[in-house]
Amino acid sequence: MEQYTLQNSQKSSHQGLAQLGLNCLVFQTFLDHVLYLPQLKRNLLSLVHIRQQGHSIHMFDGKLEVRKSSDHSLVMRGKEEERLLKLQGTSAHAEHFSYISHHEEGTLPSSLLWHARFGHLNYDSLCLLKKNGVAGLPTIPRKHKQCDACILGKHSKQSFHDSHSRAHRKLELIHSDLCGPMPIPSANGNKYIMTFIDDYTRICWVYLLKNKSDAFQTFKNFHKWIENDAQSHIGSIRTDNGKEYTSNEFENYLRQHGIKHKTTVPYNPQQNGVAERMNRTILNMVRSMLFFKNVKIMFWADVVLCVAYIKNRCPSNAIRNKTPYELWYGHVPSVKHLRIFGSTCYALIPKVHRNKLGARSRKCIFLGYSNTSKAYHLYDEVNKKFVVSRDVIFLESSKSDNVVERQLDRLDKFAKTKSFQEFDNQIPHLEGGIPMLNQHVESSSEEQSPLHETSTTDDPLSDVIDRIGRLNLDSVPTQSTEKPGPSQKGPPKWLTKTLESVHPDEIGKNRNQKFKPTKWR
Repeated sequence: MEQYTLQNSQKSSHQGLAQLGLNCLVFQTFLDHVLYLPQLKRNLLSLVHIRQQGHSIHMFDGKLEVRKSSDHSLVMRGKEEERLLKLQGTSAHAEHFSYISHHEEGTLPSSLLWHARFGHLNYDSLCLLKKNGVAGLPTIPRKHKQCDACILGKHSKQSFHDSHSRAHRKLELIHSDLCGPMPIPSANGNKYIMTFIDDYTRICWVYLLKNKSDAFQTFKNFHKWIENDAQSHIGSIRTDNGKEYTSNEFENYLRQHGIKHKTTVPYNPQQNGVAERMNRTILNMVRSMLFFKNVKIMFWADVVLCVAYIKNRCPSNAIRNKTPYELWYGHVPSVKHLRIFGSTCYALIPKVHRNKLGARSRKCIFLGYSNTSKAYHLYDEVNKKFVVSRDVIFLESSKSDNVVERQLDRLDKFAKTKSFQEFDNQIPHLEGGIPMLNQHVESSSEEQSPLHETSTTDDPLSDVIDRIGRLNLDSVPTQSTEKPGPSQKGPPKWLTKTLESVHPDEIGKNRNQKFKPTKWR
């Protein structure tokens, strides 16, 4: 039970809680939750308690007025006497008030009682119920003590607020995290992603690991490279409490190089929010890029490296919509070389690896950008190997990819039917020296349709072509490779005429009529 200190420094506790009626001249009002202390010689009234019960207090010229907040009607009056405010009126008779609770040691106060009755509802909601006029609910006094049952049953994490502290130079603070393992290993057997983010520029570096135990060696390699590249030293590193970051060898290495280690509270990854958010962004972009071109999932590691390359060239709100690349290198990046991940492309075959009649390029899949040279990182599906090349032709649109696939399929069928020597000196249809893919090449001249077959079409132009085809060409002498001499005659001149030399009146005439070519102007 709560203890109260009296004027003589004596401790006392209340023996009851009641509703007290007051007769203030012609006004009568009731006060809820009046504490009864037998040792108290004077009746004291708290103005704060009056205000909490929905009244307004007005003081002027040594006078006091208490009015209802709802309609401003007068409730009680008082005046100043001997540095105290004394109410004008007397208390009501005993029949005009009743005890709400009279509890001994170990009983519940009314505030905790109604709090428990309402299923441990918060005190603000209890006061709101009383204010809304719920019947049977007394005015709930101020909360006396914390409910232990609510602590055990409702305890939750405190909200995380954005951190306003930022680094003021490169490498002052590095955020790092290890993501994985992935469902399947990459083409090179990697299963984990290790990220490093500079807090000042928000530039990100990504490393691929096969095992968690490789994290320490990876950080050592990163430390040597980044300090040489930036000509500065790492001030501190922020990580979670993973064993890969809290091992003895890792901690000893940080102490030897003067790097401060900042860790998160266990099971609170939100405190390493920069690295966690970067992992989420990377994986979101990885999934989208894999699905867009239907790339095999075994290339997820190549997508991760490509995403890091692209992310460093994208604006960030944390650095006032500038790019990390710009803040790190001091100039804006160029993006004219960017291509769609997973696109079909053709890489030029080096001259030493091709012959004069062989193909000059190989079909590949675009998998990103090389880390060591100004070139593209490709994959040759035919030879099952990775290729680095700068001479690449890209087919980024899906429509072009489908057309190329159909053409390559037809070219494969053309090559499997017969070789060029098996056509019995019959030249196939050519266009620019390449067989037309949309035409079927016959295996021999015997399988062709006979020349004297009668056409059944009613097209006038086909009628002319049919009549020309029925002419007897056996009497036409074949050309020799030598120049014709005086006695040699070439083919008739009419045979070399084109269809444009046929007069339009001749089209559509009876097929049995003898054909006479006529010039027309």
